[in-house]
Amino acid sequence: MRKVLSFVLVLSLVLGSFGMAFAAPMSDVAGEDFEDAVNVLTELGVVKGYPDGTYKPDNIVTRAEMAVIVVS
Repeated sequence: MRKVLSFVLVLSLVLGSFGMAFAAPMSDVAGEDFEDAVNVLTELGVVKGYPDGTYKPDNIVTRAEMAVIVVS
């Protein structure tokens, strides 16, 4: 039973990481100095961007957004 549970746990961790590995880069940071940093933070799951595929770097980070970043 432990082997089956271990296998299921490992499988879920591996399959769960594919979503982040194949995440599309943010469309509004291409060519910017901070593009690599945003892409790394997106791959690590620290930031997710907006549902429309943008990062909106000129927007001010809200208190709620900062709380999510700190918890991540």
